[in-house]
Amino acid sequence: KMSVSVSLLESLKQELFRSQFPIKTGNHIEQRMGLINFSTVGRNATREQREKYKQFDITYRERYHIATRLTYKFSNYQFQVAGEIGIDIVEEGKDKAQIVKDFESSTDKLVFFGDNIYKGGNDYTLAKVIEDNQMGIAHQVSNWQHTWDILKSKY
Repeated sequence: KMSVSVSLLESLKQELFRSQFPIKTGNHIEQRMGLINFSTVGRNATREQREKYKQFDITYRERYHIATRLTYKFSNYQFQVAGEIGIDIVEEGKDKAQIVKDFESSTDKLVFFGDNIYKGGNDYTLAKVIEDNQMGIAHQVSNWQHTWDILKSKY
């Protein structure tokens, strides 16, 4: 598991307290293999609560603002909007893009599908490395059905 500083944990708790979203379901800071996922609504949210938060975030861009504030405060971590309700926190340089080193000598072209391929999204760095190094193509998708439609029509 990723080592986490006490000051980062305290900052995440402050962001949780600062959030104007009224529903808090618990499991807000989840340690995963190689990253921390932070969610103001919480990982225990129901599908309906997740949808309410998703709409709130579209309107107020809360996750983007939290990630931006924390980026200025902690230069040794990357904060990336992830999925529908979370922010992924990884050690600097340990994001999804690190996988490309396993393909650098390959002549195969990579095809990557991500739902957060925009600056600040957790799929952005990998998509950028793939396209900048002409290793393949990245597709911005909204869900698995969108991915399936692209696969059927192009591949």
